[in-house]
Amino acid sequence: MPQAAIEAIAAWLVEYGASTTVATVVATVVVDTIAAFALGKISQALAGTPSNAGGPPSQTITVQGTVEPRRLIYGQVLVGGVSGDGWGVICA
Repeated sequence: MPQAAIEAIAAWLVEYGASTTVATVVATVVVDTIAAFALGKISQALAGTPSNAGGPPSQTITVQGTVEPRRLIYGQVLVGGVSGDGWGVICA
């Protein structure tokens, strides 16, 4: 089925002046994109809704090591770990 769709789209593009190679590449991209979108929607439907759909996502992150990455905080958040305890506030 996908090969037939690719050939049909490529033939339509060639009819409007595209070269065969370009038409085949464009048709393949179009068919693959549609297939990926359809499979994504099917997997979403089969997966259902996550258990924490009503609340905010978890923000718990544990850092272990001698060098801590730079913190970028927008707003106010409880921070702790390697180099600090308490609240971190940065206004952006």
